[in-house]
Amino acid sequence: MACLSPSQLQKFQEDGFLVLEGFLSADECEVMQQRIGEIVAEMDVPLHSRTEFSTQEEEQLRAQGSTDYFLSSGDKIRFFFEKGIFDKQGNFLVPPEKSINKIGHALHAHDPVFRRATHSPKVQALARSLGLQMPVVVQSMYIFKQPHFGGEGEPRAGGGPGKSPGGRSGTSIIVRAPEGPASSAVSRVNWWGGVGGWSRSP
Repeated sequence: MACLSPSQLQKFQEDGFLVLEGFLSADECEVMQQRIGEIVAEMDVPLHSRTEFSTQEEEQLRAQGSTDYFLSSGDKIRFFFEKGIFDKQGNFLVPPEKSINKIGHALHAHDPVFRRATHSPKVQALARSLGLQMPVVVQSMYIFKQPHFGGEGEPRAGGGPGKSPGGRSGTSIIVRAPEGPASSAVSRVNWWGGVGGWSRSP
């Protein structure tokens, strides 16, 4: 996709999000899913770093109180887990591959499969279409939708008012896998760029 049409840009400006069906092919999604499977199979998280992810601020701050695992994850590939999947000693109560909430936050920087997807020509063209000036990818996540697990999510603004701490506007791309056995997983990349009027909540 070389660029967005005027009607697509207008819809993004009005709604704060835009659905692009088939932006990534089924084959491209499958490659990422297979790579995530390999990353999960190689997962080795120390007991003291097994952090349950929460969208509730108080719970997240409490979980982070004894570890910087979350706070220092911006330039690393780290695992964050669903609620209630550890016993009191930090051991898994479910198979590890069913325990993960998300993997973040630098897949785009350290994994070749996700680096290629993030910096592909069509993603670059999409960023230009959105008017991003010298865009910088600051965060990437692979988000799991595990059956029978998961906490309450909070509404998030995809393109509504707001700024990053540095005063830059931002946007994100969320890739949902085509319908199939692994279609519950999604991959997400956030950009920050110098665009007036378009942003997302951090």
